[in-house]
Amino acid sequence: MEQEQSSRVAPAVAPGLSRHLAERALALRARGVPPEILAATKRAIMNALGAAALGSHRSAMTAAIGYASDQSVGISGGALIPWHSDRLSVADAAFITGAMIHLEDFDDSYFACRIHPTAAVCGALLPFAYDAKCTGQQFLEAVSIGTEVEIAVGLGLVPTAYDRGFHLTSVAGGVGAAVGCGLIQGLGVDKLEAAIGIALGSSVGYTVMFGSDMKAYGVGNAARAGVVAVGLAARGFTSAPDAIEGLGGVVSAICDDANDAVARMTAAIGELGTTWRIPGIVLKRWPTGHGMHAPLDAAERMIRRRPELLTARLTNVVISVPSWFAGMKWAQDKVDAPASYLDAKFDIPYCVAIMLAYGEFRASYLYEQFRSDPRVDEIRKLIRIVFDPAIALGQARFEIEADGLGSESEFVERCKGSPPDVPLTDKDLEEKLRSSVLESVPATSAQKSTVDRIIQAVAGLDSASQTTELSELLAMAGGQ
Repeated sequence: MEQEQSSRVAPAVAPGLSRHLAERALALRARGVPPEILAATKRAIMNALGAAALGSHRSAMTAAIGYASDQSVGISGGALIPWHSDRLSVADAAFITGAMIHLEDFDDSYFACRIHPTAAVCGALLPFAYDAKCTGQQFLEAVSIGTEVEIAVGLGLVPTAYDRGFHLTSVAGGVGAAVGCGLIQGLGVDKLEAAIGIALGSSVGYTVMFGSDMKAYGVGNAARAGVVAVGLAARGFTSAPDAIEGLGGVVSAICDDANDAVARMTAAIGELGTTWRIPGIVLKRWPTGHGMHAPLDAAERMIRRRPELLTARLTNVVISVPSWFAGMKWAQDKVDAPASYLDAKFDIPYCVAIMLAYGEFRASYLYEQFRSDPRVDEIRKLIRIVFDPAIALGQARFEIEADGLGSESEFVERCKGSPPDVPLTDKDLEEKLRSSVLESVPATSAQKSTVDRIIQAVAGLDSASQTTELSELLAMAGGQ
């Protein structure tokens, strides 16, 4: 019994990890974020806006925006949300924006802690900065520091918290959002420490929700938790100072070895400002979860090399993926075709079958007419998933056999979008934004020029006197 308890209780940490995070974040702001990190942050914001555009008018967002609008009737001021003209309370706008960025799973990833780092932080800070009328430089620094803090927390919680079913984008995302908003609010160390604890007690998500709208809800809730935490802390609301490492705190509640998790998180927090992790964020080429990216890259390479595979009779397809995928429901061999848009998005055999049937992959291929395509279904049933401990996240081995063509194989070492060797270029990110708007946002005659102005506004954030222009352009481009 004593041995079991000792692995669940973290040692006392002075002054406490929440305060340690607050102190480091304030020190980073005082020192200033390096220009190259701000440049990488702009790329992450551009990527987030493209991801948000793709999901902006799906039924889940229509429902969420409708509900939030009903609750915001009669508010004065408030904040705008991307790709819509609605004005909401800042907290509701943060929820909608964070959920919208993550809904299509087209947002970024940081593989080392299995987190989508920009959604909750950017989701909270776009409306918060609009309401605060802060400068573009302040906004960029807040996004940068909030994202770095979120990743540091995630590095302590992974892997067992994720393996036990906690979606760390939601758990750590609220902390990053609170820190970013707290810096813009001008909180001192005591109140920023409290905001971190409040956010931790308010944001959570579960991997069982993958394949449903609740996956995005958890991320939107983290963005809202960050905004609310700062508002409460600024008014004197308190939290346990050992909310992270204390007995009954987050680490002991969701990690198998609390001592190890605290040690790793302490080390990651200590590296804030000396090791910048934003340049290592992976930006997505395909509108689906990152588990599907390396298999899709491999299938695309193979088709480019052997285009006749698109019309050949395939007899065997094997995809080797990381062994930890074995616990995820979206990585399993499926008997039945995906029943919904989101089911299809989180189905490796289905996504690869689309690539092998059509030679490309877009969000539109997740709709029912493609899910019921007999050729897609035939290929999907042929695909076998192998969980290989030698395969890392972002990698895949693809093997295929076809009548008259023999066998082919392809290994993806790093999926497209992975820095520094296979990143998405700035031009790729601009095209991602434009194509997402074209595919999902109701068109207006002025929309193309508005999207061009959005791209220019993001590029010029560090010299902008306020972020209001960006938010107003995003609302204008929504076509409503």
